[in-house]
Amino acid sequence: YDYQKDAVENMRNGCILNGGVGSGKSRTALYYYFKEQDYSMMAYYYRRAIASSINFEINPAELCIKFARYLRKIGEYEDAVSNLCLAESTAKVLEDKSTLYEAQIFLALTYVRMKKFSLAHELAEELLKYQSDLRGGRFVGAWMVKELSVRGLEGPEASRKYLCQLLES
Repeated sequence: YDYQKDAVENMRNGCILNGGVGSGKSRTALYYYFKEQDYSMMAYYYRRAIASSINFEINPAELCIKFARYLRKIGEYEDAVSNLCLAESTAKVLEDKSTLYEAQIFLALTYVRMKKFSLAHELAEELLKYQSDLRGGRFVGAWMVKELSVRGLEGPEASRKYLCQLLES
């Protein structure tokens, strides 16, 4: 949240965060700590978590996706792409279609943020080949990624035409 980002910018070692239960004090403090450590400690702990997830029968692809979400939130897009590709490969090996599609949609959205619209469009087209497997939000997510990539590649008018065609079908 914006108020947490503002707090992190104004924080220094030894300061006290003020807020009610559930206001995000712990997450804000953790973000500040990792920022001060140049995010290297965060990467270290996530790599350990992913490695040990196999021992505890936790899907490592889901951990990679969570880590990528955080990386994308702080603007580390290249690292987010790496983690999402790792999640995608892991989900394929584990034959977990649900996590695979989640990773692919999130990867395509990350490409949109990076303004790599052709990569996002290509991935959206690939996802939409499996429409019958996409459930709920993943189906809508795939269409939205395609619309965003069309807007980035061809402009708002092409995007509007695409949405109108989609609504008519």
